[in-house]
This record gives sequence, structure tokens and C-alpha cells, in this order.
Amino acid sequence: GTRFTIHDKTIYDAMHRNAGSIYNIYRKLHQQAENAFQRGDLSALRENLFQNQKYRFIIEEIDRRPRGTRLLEVGCSRGYLTSYFILAGYRVIGADVSIEAIESAQAAFGPHFVLDGDSSIEDGAPYDVIYHVGTIGCVADPLQFTRRLLHLLKPGGCLLFNSPNRDGCWLTDQLWLDGAPPPDLVSLFPPRFWVENFSSEATVEELAQTCSDEIGFKIGLRKALGRRRSE
Repeated sequence: GTRFTIHDKTIYDAMHRNAGSIYNIYRKLHQQAENAFQRGDLSALRENLFQNQKYRFIIEEIDRRPRGTRLLEVGCSRGYLTSYFILAGYRVIGADVSIEAIESAQAAFGPHFVLDGDSSIEDGAPYDVIYHVGTIGCVADPLQFTRRLLHLLKPGGCLLFNSPNRDGCWLTDQLWLDGAPPPDLVSLFPPRFWVENFSSEATVEELAQTCSDEIGFKIGLRKALGRRRSE
């Protein structure tokens, strides 16, 4: 009851391959991350990623854990978020459905990246933390996808992700509808969706994450003027 468009997993490789697509934003993130990574400048890499609340959430949560923590990022795109944890000394694997994205990540950050479905993902389990950003809305079966990741965790391990909230359709201070480029957003989830579906097998915490007052004002102004985001 949450999906509103057809799922096409082949579109992601096409979008990553086309420099003129909306995915060009990920090329920019990748370049910024690569520059800091090559300099060994963890602070600069952190500062760049912290400009996006979704990445900041993941980094702040994982930074509380010891450097020996074993991590898996699903939907790693070009590896910019994973690169932070590589440079910080965590043991991490990044996986994505796009071979274009994986090859770009490998070239910039080393052999820490594999295509989704690669046997090394299962072989590397169990993980202390699994995380994904901007992924859950565009998988074919979100419930099955989540259960598969839970099974790859150590007992007491943590699955971190952000989820497009259905309430974001009418609340001006929600991040998802303004921050997820097509075709990333294909499913919306009602409040308590994750609690109701997974509380019998995991401890579930749902947090509503909002953008700043300044960004919220800009979103509201664009809606009032009937204009779509162009920047």
C-alpha cells in the first residue's frame, strides 16, 4: 500500500552513466570525497558529508563505535559515504546495483566495493552495523530487503537507514521529497510502518528527521509559488 510507481532496477546504472542526469549530484559528492580522501583529510571529508543530514545521521551513529566495527553499506553509489569509514579505519564493504558506480568507487577509494549479490557480502557476515541512505524507497520488496539485512547482522547489531515518510507529502519540513532525486523515491511509508512490521524480531526506533528552518522556508516558498526545485 505504499508503492506508487513501477520499480526498474536497470535505471540506476543508466543514470550513473549519464553525466547529464540528476545523478550528477553524486558525481560532485564523489569528487569532493576523493579529493579529501587522497589527502587523508578525514575532517574535510566529514565536513563535506555533514552538509547532508542523511549522511550526518549515519556518521554520528557509527562514530560512537570502536574502529574495529565491521560495516556494510548497501546502495553505496560512488562510495563517498563509505570512503569516510575507510579513511577512519573501520572494516567496511560497500555494495550497489550499478556497475558504473562500483567501478568509480573502486578507482577512487580502493577494493572495498562489490556489486549487490556478490558472494563476499554473505561471506563477510555477520556485521556489527549495516546502513543505507536513500535506498529503501527504491527496492522492489522493502520488507524482504530489510529482513535479509537483519539476518546479516551480529546478535545485538544495528541496521541504520532513512525512510521516505508519507507525511512528507504535506509537511514542508520533511527532507525526502525535496532531497531525493528521481528515480530514488518510488515508495513512501506511513509513520510506525517499521515498528509495526519488525518489532517482533528487533528493537525498532523511528525518528522523524527534519531540515533546518531556512531550508523549510525555501521549500514552503517554492510550493507557494508553484515552482519546482531547479538548483
